[in-house]
This record gives sequence, structure tokens and C-alpha cells, in this order.
Amino acid sequence: MQTLGDAFSTAVVETHVVPATIYLKSATGTGIPGALVVVFDQPTMGNEFLGFNVTGTDGSITPVDYRIYPPATSQLPPTNYYLVAYYAANGTPLTWQQIEQEISSSPTHSVTLNGLVPVFENTFSIQRTVTATEAIESFTLTNILTTANIVVVLSSFGPAPGVTLSYSVSEPECPIKITQVSPAMTTVGYIYSVTPLVPSPSVCTPTTAVTGSGTTNAQGQLTTATFVTPVAPFAAQVTITVQSWKGISLGYTYTYYVTSSNATAPIQVSVPAVELTVTPVSASGAPLMSEATVNVTCSGVTVASGVGQQTVVVPIPSSGSISCTISGYSYGKSASTTVTLTSSQAGQTITKTLTIPVSGYYIPGVGFVPTSTFILLAVVIIIIIILIVILLIEYSNWRRKRLAGLLGPPK
Repeated sequence: MQTLGDAFSTAVVETHVVPATIYLKSATGTGIPGALVVVFDQPTMGNEFLGFNVTGTDGSITPVDYRIYPPATSQLPPTNYYLVAYYAANGTPLTWQQIEQEISSSPTHSVTLNGLVPVFENTFSIQRTVTATEAIESFTLTNILTTANIVVVLSSFGPAPGVTLSYSVSEPECPIKITQVSPAMTTVGYIYSVTPLVPSPSVCTPTTAVTGSGTTNAQGQLTTATFVTPVAPFAAQVTITVQSWKGISLGYTYTYYVTSSNATAPIQVSVPAVELTVTPVSASGAPLMSEATVNVTCSGVTVASGVGQQTVVVPIPSSGSISCTISGYSYGKSASTTVTLTSSQAGQTITKTLTIPVSGYYIPGVGFVPTSTFILLAVVIIIIIILIVILLIEYSNWRRKRLAGLLGPPK
């Protein structure tokens, strides 16, 4: 007690302390600059030690408690510590000069830092050893900044290219109050207080930090702009509004939550959809696989057009249903019908037969042959037979005359 001092007889107590350096690093091992780091001892919740600073270009801070003499010197007594790191919601690195300037320009020497997102929390310990000359702690933050990969699928039918959507990212912004208080006459430097020491969801406000819009690519994907990844239990709220697909209004809104634990996973948005298969047939039921042109129009937008059977995946709007008109044309005849697809049919394949009033016969290996073709063929055959008969008669007359000329006149 003589070396450490007697707390009952003097206000000054000596203890073994070591300087410390704390590093925040990315998954690649590079330092993370511009993060506000608050360090305090766990047993007394900051009464024994409270330090904070902004990480430099190498991602490090030297925690200093300005209540300890000499000032601006890192001196951490052996105990357990808690660390909280914040990053600006707009993704811009902070600087300690900014914070100092705000504090000094405040009449009350107090400033509330808004727009900060808690991105990391952890603990470390400094042991009481005689040989310890410096404590170095290094922490890895895997996803302090990230992007969300939005993948839109149509039920179980795969990705949906050409989907127009918008998104917004709301960050849990937690205010941090830093106050500079003039110390007693016997203390050198200034005393800083930080509140709260640990962020609480109850005092954090969801604030929109990032917005954007676009159209999904051939793989049904759209990547958001970069945003800050909060540490659990905090989360970034990603709100996605699916606006339309190929001109068909959909009007769905989905909400997802991103933390450091799921930041790399894609966000899959499933839009209810039905697979519609249209088969054109003749009046007799014969399939018109290459003899009919078929068009499928849903909500005034053509979603399929071609010859023969058509298969198309149709998304169902948020209203719960969509009406599609099916029209077909073959050999001068046309037909149309309508079908209503509903969200209760999502994931199913609906088959629709379009009967075009054209008569004919299906011949294996040949296909559908309309009755008009048979009639035309019969007329052509009759004409050919008539022509052959006429040619034979003319040939017979010509030959008779020729033979008569060779034999001479009758005697």
C-alpha cells in the first residue's frame, strides 16, 4: 500500500499503467480511418478510465483519459475494457479536428454528434504484469461499408430481368454527446465526458442515408449504393419498392435488415408470378404448332408473341390479380380469349387453349392441313387431269393427221 498510496490519507494513488494502441482493420488487413472509438473500463463504467479518439490513416487510436496526469498520455491501468466504434452514416470518415472545432466553438463546450452509426463493440483486457510496456489491441471489422445485391425472382421461376425498382437505406443514427469541462485547480488539462457510453436502440433514430433506383440486369440483379453496416443488435433497414416489370405496374414494398453478420448475403425479392402456357388449336382440336401466330397481352402490355405455343411467366400485381388477353391468327381466321391470373395461383403453371375457327386435318409428319388447302389441292388436281386429257386428245388428233399425210389420200 505504501507504493500504490493510501487512498484514505492522500488523494493521489499510484498504480501500474501501460500505454495502449488500438487498431481497427478491414477484412483485407488495412486500417479503417475516420471511426470514432470510445474506450472505458468495464468494472466502473468509465469512472476509472474513459478515452476516445478518431482512428487515423492506419486505423489506430491511442486512448487517452484527460483526467489522468500527465495529459495527452496514454495510460491504461490493468482491468477489463469495453470498446465501441462509430462511423458516419453518410460513409465519410470523421476527423478529430472536426470534433475539437465543434467543441471549442460551442458556448457550453458541449457538442452532440449526430449521424453516427454503431459499427463495432468488443472487449479486451490488460493484465497486471511487471514486464508489460505497451498494450496493442487489433480488431477486424469485416463489413463496415457494404453494398446490397438485390435479386428479384418471379416465384419459383427464376430471376426477373427488366424489373424497375427503387430502394432506400435507413441507418440507426445514435447521438453522442461530448462535453469539455474545466478541471479542478490540481488537475492538468481538461476533463471530457461522453454520453452514452454504450449505444441503446431506444435513443437511436432510423434516418434515411442512401436512396437509389434502377432496373434489374439479365440476372435479375441490382446493386445498391454503398452504406454503413451497423453492428447487431442494430441494423440498416433496406426498403425495396418493386415498381414495374416490362411496363406492368406491380407496386410491392419489401423491408429487409442488414447487419455485419448478413451483409454479404444477397437480398432476394420474390414477386408472385404464374407461368402461362397458350396452345393454339383448330376447330377440330388439331394443334397449330407452326400455323398460328399467338399474342399474349397483360394489362395492355405484350408479354409474348410468336408462332405456335407460347409460354411466359407473368408477375401478379399487388392488387392480387391481372387480366391477360390471348389472340391468335391462322389461315385468315382469328380468335381471342381472356384469362385472369391471381396471386393464389402463384408458382403454378396455367395452361390455356386458344381455338381458332379454321377447319382441317392433322397429318403425321406433315402437320395441320386446312380444308381450304384440300379443296385447292383437289381443284388443282382436276385442272391438271383436264389439261392432261386435252393434251392427249390433241396429241391423238395430231398423230392421226400425221399418219394420214404419210400414207397419202385413200384410193
